[in-house]
Amino acid sequence: MAEKSVAIVGAGPAGLIAARKLQALTSFRFTIFEKSTRVGGLWNRESFIHPEMMTNFCRFTATFSDFAWESVDLGRPAPVYPQAWMVEKYLQAYGKLIPDECYEFQTCVTRAEREGEGWRISSIKDGVEKTRYFDYLIVATGYLQHPKELRCEIESSIKTNPLFPVPILHSTKYRTLEQIVPLNESPQDTPHTVLVIGGSHSGADIASLIAHQASDARWSPNGNKAFRGVKVVHIGMNVLLPIPGMVWDKTATHVSMHPLEFTLCERSTREPEPLTFAFAPASIQENQILLFYYKEIIEGGVGDLDFMETLPANVALGDRYYQCIQDGRIQLIPGAVKRLERGKDSDSITARVKGKDGKDVVVDNINAVINATGFNSGGGLSFLADDVKEQLEFDPANTRLPAVLNASYMAQNPQASSLALLGFVPVNWGIIEMQMRAVVNRWTGRPFDEDPAHVSALGDHMRYIQAAIRDERRKQEVPQFLFGDYLGLLEQAARELRMEQIHGDDGAFTGFFCSSRFLGPGEPKTEALKTMRAIRRLRAVIDRRNPLVAYVAFTGLLGRWRCASQTESVGAGAETVVEVEAHPRYPTAPGYDLEYVVVLRDGAGREKTTLVARYTEVTYEITLWAVDARKSALEAGPLMFKVPIDRDSNGELTGPFGTVIYHVDFRGSRLDGFSVTMGKGLATEQTFVFERPSGLVVAEAALVGLDGKGSLAAEKLDVRSGGNGDGAENGPLPSAP
Repeated sequence: MAEKSVAIVGAGPAGLIAARKLQALTSFRFTIFEKSTRVGGLWNRESFIHPEMMTNFCRFTATFSDFAWESVDLGRPAPVYPQAWMVEKYLQAYGKLIPDECYEFQTCVTRAEREGEGWRISSIKDGVEKTRYFDYLIVATGYLQHPKELRCEIESSIKTNPLFPVPILHSTKYRTLEQIVPLNESPQDTPHTVLVIGGSHSGADIASLIAHQASDARWSPNGNKAFRGVKVVHIGMNVLLPIPGMVWDKTATHVSMHPLEFTLCERSTREPEPLTFAFAPASIQENQILLFYYKEIIEGGVGDLDFMETLPANVALGDRYYQCIQDGRIQLIPGAVKRLERGKDSDSITARVKGKDGKDVVVDNINAVINATGFNSGGGLSFLADDVKEQLEFDPANTRLPAVLNASYMAQNPQASSLALLGFVPVNWGIIEMQMRAVVNRWTGRPFDEDPAHVSALGDHMRYIQAAIRDERRKQEVPQFLFGDYLGLLEQAARELRMEQIHGDDGAFTGFFCSSRFLGPGEPKTEALKTMRAIRRLRAVIDRRNPLVAYVAFTGLLGRWRCASQTESVGAGAETVVEVEAHPRYPTAPGYDLEYVVVLRDGAGREKTTLVARYTEVTYEITLWAVDARKSALEAGPLMFKVPIDRDSNGELTGPFGTVIYHVDFRGSRLDGFSVTMGKGLATEQTFVFERPSGLVVAEAALVGLDGKGSLAAEKLDVRSGGNGDGAENGPLPSAP
């Protein structure tokens, strides 16, 4: 019998998963066609994702079951939320497990058409065209390949003039602040305004990146004090919930923070019986449940709230975005941009926005526009022949769900059994692994128990969602995550593929679920066990001393604080008030993950003291450093304190000013305030109490309009004013993006 052959288009995560499963589970020959010079897909530094971006999923989700992060040399332990350059390095290391002769780099597939039972694949490299035959075809180009154009009207004098001074960039093209604003300027200038259009992950990621880069341009040791800064205006139609990566564990008996996915992918939040992948259109009631759920986790309680929002809420995961919203560095405007026109002066743009409440909003003096409206998924299928697209029920006008893929866990259409589209519907890496296992079982005839009735129902649902996406009047039926029940999908796939579950210290229906928890027949266990041990170690250290409290405390420092200090001395007491600002910048010393310049000002706004604060995830430690004025006004000098913050949120340490006692207050998943007592036991004892200034924009401003009582969602979650919602029904929780 002739050896079967497979063409894989794309060497990103999905393409690499496909190759590795074919390697491990079949004797098929395969060729990976990749248009760039290296593996990585979107994570390739030459591609769309900025290298400094943090992943919006933790490393236990962004991993393959046959390759642990512990097997990658990053020069340091992998953080809980890796940066994009780390993911690229992970994928490059993973790609080396595949023989070099299987890759064809700088090769673009131009056409794929049926020939008999197989495929005729045409490609071009260095101007030379080649056509080859393969038995099977895997499209692994992903759904984020073709950026969307702005849908708003753009004045012709802007659109047709390549020399117009206001840059309009897609978020995928943005890298440095110099692309959009001048950094050398005089002190009297006013802040630049950057408009970010698009209310989902892309918009939140790019808005927070720009805010961070602007802060670094001013506050780095070589920063420009005259730099007037950047005001980021972020516009999106749906309610946007800024969610930090580390969240409050409401089940703990002490102050406890853990990665968001440890809540979202915790099996015990669902019923203790086998799960089936759940899908349904969005609804007002389900939207309320999601809003209340996130409000409870982030704010520590929902209060007297009722949210009758008709459009599904969007979630934006990331600590930078969450904190920049709190501090007002990013202004979030619910609405849709209708028109961009020349501003009052020739060097700016004015945006006309239709607010969510129906009122018109005008944003003037815009100095740069970032298009973060997402991608057209259908563009990745342009090389498929028309008859193949017809089998996929292809809809070119449907940018989010252009094909019906209801078999093999949303990787295949039953009408095209020798074709697979991995990761074409937005899912995480663990689900893509399940997709490829299902495809292998179909192509090799291995046992596979996929339920035909479920496949049919999923197909009907996909067609329903396609129709809702096409119809502007049905926006309320389309959720941000079209198929977000990853927990149910992961478990159903594992059961139907007859996979083994690695329980560790957990039972079948408890613990964190990820791809490394399941192994198929014939798959090695070594790397999966490494990942499961890493998860167990992190959970143990969280239970023992919860060092991630320090991370939440440090990220929460960003922005402005009001500090009231009380000095107690013999026979006297005096209170003074100062303003404290924590400005983020890129770390200026190796081994640190986060860094601030902390400026203390007196009541008149005069700068009194400047410090440098640093955080490292290697030791989960916060340090405070004096500024070395001999070198630079903003360069760190001698170490003043190491601040260990643990599960008790209290501590005591000895420093240059005697004994220091501190206490940190949290509200849900955010830093609410803190106090420091210096010189304890000395003749002069001073206590500093830090709180946010009154009137400061906070994250809950994104939920404007939440008030009232008698919500169906509140009843379903058993939410009461000031309550914990412990009576929540065990339905599907919102899954990690």
